[in-house]
Amino acid sequence: MRIIPIFLLMFGIFSCSEETQKEMSVSNEITEYITKRYQTGDITSSVRSETKNEKEENYFEIKVGKSPVMDNSKSRPQLFTSDIAFRVYCGMDEAARKKYDIISVKITQKNHATVMRYSNKELLDANTNLIWLDKFFRMVEAKDYQKAKEQFNAKLVDTATVDLKTTYESLSFSLGNLKNHELQGFEIVESKVDSKTYRVLQASYISFYEKEYTLSKYALLMDEPEQKLVNMDIQ
Repeated sequence: MRIIPIFLLMFGIFSCSEETQKEMSVSNEITEYITKRYQTGDITSSVRSETKNEKEENYFEIKVGKSPVMDNSKSRPQLFTSDIAFRVYCGMDEAARKKYDIISVKITQKNHATVMRYSNKELLDANTNLIWLDKFFRMVEAKDYQKAKEQFNAKLVDTATVDLKTTYESLSFSLGNLKNHELQGFEIVESKVDSKTYRVLQASYISFYEKEYTLSKYALLMDEPEQKLVNMDIQ
C-alpha cells in the first residue's frame, strides 16, 4: 500500500506500457454508502488493465470528488481511501475479487488529490484481521474482560497495565450504553521490534454511545501465527 503522487501518474503515460480502460459503475450499495458517509455524489469508477514487462494487472478504480466531510476532517487521507477501498472489496463477489489485482482510490480534499492503491492480498489480510478484531469487541461487549485481555501480545505489551474493565465501564458510565461501532478506515504499517519487522494493522473506529461518540484505534500484528493486539487508544 502506497501513496502515489499525481505527477507520477502523469509520468506513467510516457512509460513503456500498454493500457486499456473503460467505465464501470460501482454497486448501488457502495454509491449510497459514499453519498451518505462523505456527503457527496461526485463518484466515478472505471476498470483498466495495464501490462508492464509482460505482466498484466487489472485495476478497479474509483474517484470521489469534493466532500465536506473530508475537507473538514483532520484525519489522514488514508483513513478515507482505505475505507472506500475496503467497502468496494467487501461488496465484490469472489469472482470479482479474483479478477482485480488492485483497487485504486482517488480522493480530493481542498484541491489536493491523494491516490492510494490496495492490492487484493492487502485487502484480504485486512479483512481477516478485522474479523478477528470484531471477536475482541464481542468479548468486551459481553464483559468478558479477562478473555479480552488475553488477546494482547504478552511479549510486546505489558498486560499488567491493561485494565479493560475500568476503561470500558467508565465510558459506559459517562456516555451511556454502547449502541454500535463502525470502522472508519485503516493503515498497514511496518514496525521494527528487537530487529524483527512486523506488519501492523492500525484500524480506526467510531463508537456511538447514548450520549456521545468516541474515536478509537486498535493495532494488531498481521503475520504472526496467532493474531494479537499490540495497542489500543480511545479518545
